[in-house]
Amino acid sequence: MQYPKLFLKKGSHHRFKNGSPWIYSNEILLNAEAKALIPGSLVTLCISEESGGKELGVGYFNPHSLISFRLLSETIEEINLNFITKKIKNADSLRQQFFSAPYYRMIYGEADGLPGLVIDRYGDTFSLQSNTAGIELLTPLIVEALQKSFNVRHLVLKNDTPVRMLEGLDLYSREEIGTLLEPTVIIENDIEFLCDLREGQKTGWFYDQRDNRKFVASFAKNKSVLDAYSYIGGFGINCAVNGAKEVICLDRSESALEYSRETSKNLKIDDHIHFQKNNVFDFFEQYTGKLFDIIILDPPAFIKSRKDLQAGVKGYAKLLKMALPHVKTDGFVFFASCSHHLTLELFQDVVSQGVLSAKRNARILKTVGAGMDHPIHPHLLETQYLKGIFFQVSS
Repeated sequence: MQYPKLFLKKGSHHRFKNGSPWIYSNEILLNAEAKALIPGSLVTLCISEESGGKELGVGYFNPHSLISFRLLSETIEEINLNFITKKIKNADSLRQQFFSAPYYRMIYGEADGLPGLVIDRYGDTFSLQSNTAGIELLTPLIVEALQKSFNVRHLVLKNDTPVRMLEGLDLYSREEIGTLLEPTVIIENDIEFLCDLREGQKTGWFYDQRDNRKFVASFAKNKSVLDAYSYIGGFGINCAVNGAKEVICLDRSESALEYSRETSKNLKIDDHIHFQKNNVFDFFEQYTGKLFDIIILDPPAFIKSRKDLQAGVKGYAKLLKMALPHVKTDGFVFFASCSHHLTLELFQDVVSQGVLSAKRNARILKTVGAGMDHPIHPHLLETQYLKGIFFQVSS
């Protein structure tokens, strides 16, 4: 099958040649043919005609997006059901080597060769998020490939993330296959959690923190724990199951807290875990109770775009400054950021600022990222978005 040719401007192929799967709008020759293409159209990328017009690969193109081209294949081939099926099976096969049960992020965009696509697997239930016009057009093939490869009982299209608006896409969430009459069960670190894939945040669960939750929980025995921004209790419930003497899960969403309560009852840990609806900043400003042995700070992204960097850094520093007075001497803090615009180096500076502002001392014990179901594209550091710092606080 012949796809329309998309030409780079003269001298604009070097970053692509060095491994980047993205081409920006200012690198593309926007001739009449390119402007006429439907957003998300499959195209063959070529170097400039003046440089010979060599074909570089196949991907999809959106003339209205800053990231105009995203690579699907360096081979000139048809992007069909067989292509999509192979990509999905390959990604799932990789995860099966790391996880004993089929609960993981199965497709993570560019790192799995399907840019703009996220699929989380919950046994025979799947949550799919399409973030680009190209993946939106390919969604029928993706759904067919899932049905061909797995026994799909439920499939939810969680296409309500604001990033879609940058691609000119509508926001929606719907059940594509099956009807979810009960909460979805998630198995993580041998613990069964409950969540609502239809109304929950993002794709329903945050698999990226799985290893970090297990790590923090390993220190929780006989300790008091505050899980700020707890969502449906990932960190807090892991800590309670691992012997924490008292856990407070704090979140603004009452529905998320209700799922946490139900999970804690099922696990028979509800006598020493408590759930509170509150704004985290307000909680720290008002709280006068006992100090905590462990505080977990896992907020939503404070930096959603490059222009938010300065304000976001101030927000992270303020959060830490407000949290640190509530940590015992020789207690621990796990502080995470999911903002890919914030580098680990800058995040460490934020910790330094927060510790200094709170007039405490600290020592960083460990820095972490996402689990192995979130592989990093070596030429696209945006895929290395999650960073966490575990440190001990002294007087």
